[in-house]
Amino acid sequence: MGVLAAFCAAALYNLAVVLQKRQAQREEASGVRLVIRLFARPLWLLGLAVQVAGLGCHIYALMKSPVTVVQPIIAAGIAFLVVFARLVLGEVPDRRQLAGMALA
Repeated sequence: MGVLAAFCAAALYNLAVVLQKRQAQREEASGVRLVIRLFARPLWLLGLAVQVAGLGCHIYALMKSPVTVVQPIIAAGIAFLVVFARLVLGEVPDRRQLAGMALA
């Protein structure tokens, strides 16, 4: 169960990043003004909630499995990031980015 929870955490963490980036790209503000505006965006808040859910899965994974098993799975979550960035943001990684992901 710990391994499954670690994969869930990795997916949720990276989905949250993509959702929040999508909303941040739509704002022209920066600094504190950007943060204030993002807190008014439901999709950005959903990203925050997804991140918190990922934290819950991460904690559960650490309770059920050794950290030497959980943390590499969390780090490998970059693969989820590439998929979510493609689906949600339309970003297509180039060869160099894919090589970096493979090295990570």
